[in-house]
Amino acid sequence: EAVRFLGRAAELSPALPAHRVELGHALLADGQSDAAKKSFEQSLVMPQREKYDDEARRRARAALAKIR
Repeated sequence: EAVRFLGRAAELSPALPAHRVELGHALLADGQSDAAKKSFEQSLVMPQREKYDDEARRRARAALAKIR
């Protein structure tokens, strides 16, 4: 259910990297590592918009390092 809700959040606010990062973590927990990797990678190329975007990208890089 988390994947569905976070996927919807990413659809509603597609410019926020944090939504993609959280979606990636939910996908990873659901065993969808390829989709999680894609979500993390998408967050890394998004422009800075919010104060917490750098922290979200740091978490995405750490998650990618673990699944590669």
